[in-house]
Amino acid sequence: MKASDTPNIPVKAYFASFLGEGTNQPRWRAAKSFRKTPSIAQLITSAVICCLALVPLAALNSKILRDQHWRAFAGPLGASCFLVFAHPQALLAQPPNVILSHVIGAVFGLIAQEITGWIATICAVGLTLFVLELGRIGHPPSGGTVIVAATNRELKELIGWKMVAVVAAGATWLVLISCVFHNMTKQKYPRYWWMF
Repeated sequence: MKASDTPNIPVKAYFASFLGEGTNQPRWRAAKSFRKTPSIAQLITSAVICCLALVPLAALNSKILRDQHWRAFAGPLGASCFLVFAHPQALLAQPPNVILSHVIGAVFGLIAQEITGWIATICAVGLTLFVLELGRIGHPPSGGTVIVAATNRELKELIGWKMVAVVAAGATWLVLISCVFHNMTKQKYPRYWWMF
């Protein structure tokens, strides 16, 4: 085989794709072209509402789940807050994505805990990703819910499968607060309630 017979692989173009869109612009200018930056007042208001939305969840869950177990769900629900309060128009922040993804993640996580082992946990995360994307209800924080449900044995012994209801209630609460907040501030949320 001669050197001229080898296929022409556009290596430079391939690695240039890692730079993202707007490679001929400064980074800050390219980022501005993707979405409008909210005002400082909007950012402060969203941050305050986000904190206020988590207070009742923390209080209720610390009573039900004891303090050490509330921290387990603070990560996934906090990440969901970021999406629903800072990016309400994103597809990932819509109600079916937020609520159903956390519920499905908790179910797969609890099933993985029944099987035990880190391989089951990894498979549960992959299966959750597959099901959520197949149903077009992806929501990245649900990956955290899967891992929490699969690895927190004490929490499962404390409330068992009621963990699914706790996660569903928390996600629903965040969506409801987001609906009230965003519609009071003249931002339309949600874009849709059901994906069909």
